[in-house]
Formats: sequence, C-alpha cells, structure tokens
Amino acid sequence: MARRILAAVSIVTALGLAGTTYAYQVVIDFENYSEGAPLEGQDGWYRAAGTDPNAAMVMLGDNGPALPGSQCVDFNNALSEIRVRKNIGDVVAVGGPIVTFQYDIRDMRNRLDNANPAPDWSTTLFRGRLYDSVTGYANIGNMHYDGGGGPANQAWVGLEPDGDPQGWSSEGGPAWIDREWHTVAWKFNYATKEFYGVQFDATWVPHPNEWFPDWNAANPPGQITAADLLSFWLMAYDLNDNWRLDNIVVTATPEPATLALLALGGLAIRRRRR
Repeated sequence: MARRILAAVSIVTALGLAGTTYAYQVVIDFENYSEGAPLEGQDGWYRAAGTDPNAAMVMLGDNGPALPGSQCVDFNNALSEIRVRKNIGDVVAVGGPIVTFQYDIRDMRNRLDNANPAPDWSTTLFRGRLYDSVTGYANIGNMHYDGGGGPANQAWVGLEPDGDPQGWSSEGGPAWIDREWHTVAWKFNYATKEFYGVQFDATWVPHPNEWFPDWNAANPPGQITAADLLSFWLMAYDLNDNWRLDNIVVTATPEPATLALLALGGLAIRRRRR
C-alpha cells in the first residue's frame, strides 16, 4: 500500500511551496486544445453562464509565463458575460488538505497611455475560484478586479474563531497597471479552513488569522471540504473587457506531520529492499 501511495504523488518545486515536497497536481496549459475553437466542450470544460460560447476561445500565439507553450484562452465579453467550469476531481481527497490554486492572468484592456485611454476600471471583473461541487460553494471569493489603480486580488473570508463578522479581508496582493502576464497563486488549508495568503508574481502576501468556512452567508461553517471544480468568470458590466488565462495548476499536499510519516514509510520500504 505504501508503494502505491508514494507512486501516486508527484514532486513539486514551485507554486510558492516551501522546498520540495510530495504532492498531487492538476495542470491545465491548453496546449493540446483546438486552437480557434471555443473552450466549451474541450477536455470537460462547459459553459455555466453567458449566451456566447465564443466569449472564451482557445488562441494561438500567446502564452503565460508559468509554463512553456504557445496557447492560452481569450475571454471577451463583447456580447455577453462568460463563465466556464471544469470538474477536476477532489484534489484534497487525493493529495492532502493544503491546496495551492495558481494561474496566469492578463488584462488586455488595462492601458494607461494617451493613445489608448483606459476603460472604466471600476467595471471590469474576472474571477477564478475553486468550488466544492457537492455544496456548490467556493472556499473564498478569490478574484481580480480593476478598482482604480489596476487589477488586484482580494479574498472574501469567513467567520473567524473569535466570532468576527465575515467581510473583505486585507488586500490580497499588489495591483498592476499594465497589460502583461502575471502569475497568481492562492494557498489554503482545507483541514483547518485557513486562508494562508496569495503569491502575486514573486511577492508573497500572507493573510494571517483568516479562515474560509463561511465567506458566503448561506454557507454553514466548515461545510467546504473538497476542491474539485474550477470556475472562471468574466462578468458582463460594460461589455468591453478582454482577459486571458493560462497555465492553471492546482496542487494538494499533506500536512507536515503526514509528510513526515510518508517519508518514514519510504525509508522503511527502501530498508526492506536491501
């Protein structure tokens, strides 16, 4: 049994995790998708909202920085909002409760030069979330938005152990004022319901003493136990937004005590082979 468990995990050296550790990982880089075709219907992706399937298209010639390649997904809400989802199986059950949700993101309309005046920053919103498909809830309302100074990251976190009311957490990460690619990674513990923080490119922004059991008022505390559904949503607003998405990486690792036991088990296996 120990050999099968160890063989089922992969080695991770990036994604903001401290050092090399055993992990289960889902990687979606869109490289084997049909270029020039809607994302909907490819590799299990489906449209959960919006009237225009062409609002999320696989495109050739652009690629996010986290992984090599030449394709990404272009989101354009010129005709309607677009929300796409994909079931990835519960990474918590397979890999462990510590989950990192990473993706590359690019806002194509965040421009500040005089030749191309910026749109109304307050009306663009692109959300990426991890859902527990059984309950229908995300752990936090992780999102990107243009709030006046460029897209940033925030988290809507839940009731804390001391009973503080739910609400917006501290700023999730730095803003950017360009149209370049950025890599964002959110980190959670599904066992303790802690929201550890977000890594924005090379900047780690910790969120100490923040939890996610009840970011939605209708969600009973502690209900979210799985991370098995990806959801990306470009909302309608003024129907002139254009975002690009690439290199989705969801990593799940055991807690440190479990990792130590796995390491000891591996040593025992090697010793028995001698």
